[in-house]
Amino acid sequence: MYLTEFTKAASAPMTVYIDILLFVNLIINGAILFASAKLTGARTSFGRFATADAIISVYGLTVCLPAMSFTLCTAIKTVVSVFVSMIAFRTRTVRSLLKNTCIFLFCSFCYVAVLMSIQTLPFCKSSIYVQNSEIYFNIPVPTLLTAALFLLFAATVAGRISASRKPESAFCDCEIFIGGEKISLRCFRDSGNMLKDPITGDPVMIAEKCIIEKVSNSIAQTKIRFIPYRTADGKTGILHAFRPDKVTVNGEEKRLLIAVSDTKLGDEFNAIIGTKT
Repeated sequence: MYLTEFTKAASAPMTVYIDILLFVNLIINGAILFASAKLTGARTSFGRFATADAIISVYGLTVCLPAMSFTLCTAIKTVVSVFVSMIAFRTRTVRSLLKNTCIFLFCSFCYVAVLMSIQTLPFCKSSIYVQNSEIYFNIPVPTLLTAALFLLFAATVAGRISASRKPESAFCDCEIFIGGEKISLRCFRDSGNMLKDPITGDPVMIAEKCIIEKVSNSIAQTKIRFIPYRTADGKTGILHAFRPDKVTVNGEEKRLLIAVSDTKLGDEFNAIIGTKT
């Protein structure tokens, strides 16, 4: 989280333009959020991203309001960071929330570090002032935006390097259509999932019950199937499954059954699909 501070320098007062301050904050905080998403691999949407960016940027305006200076304490900054992380990224567990928040704060610190580094260049005039034991920045907008671009570039490169070390098709995006409704799933490709419909031989996707409940009213009883399973430790049982109107895996239509799991499947995914699907 970066708060652009336009304050008076050592002795010269400075005029603050709220519209410019808000615009710069939107760009910089957007860059930090985007970099965080690249590093975490978290899924987000434009609506979530824009909402989080707007909240953190408006919060940054409190530096211009002396009466609101109490909101800049470390405790409130931390709470705001957690709240923004929860909105920006689709966090499903406390562990994921803490991880995403830490990476968000890490990217914020990296941005400040980039600014500090730029100030050490021979052709850059120092714009950092210390007054009453407080550090203030009076940095030109082009410098702020250059640092944001550098952060985006570094995060993109780091994200691609990290992704290249993971199995290429470990995850996939799936959509289930039934009764005019649609739900989106993040699926993990598991070589151990060899479930098939004993009648048709069609592969079976396992999805969390809390996700499937959103379309439970659209599932006709005639579409219910019973899929026997056996785990690696020898445990056996029956999964309730249904055949949706359509299923797509990474945009490609597939013929699948959807089995419902009462237990949570993972932090970064809510469904499991076979590797050969």
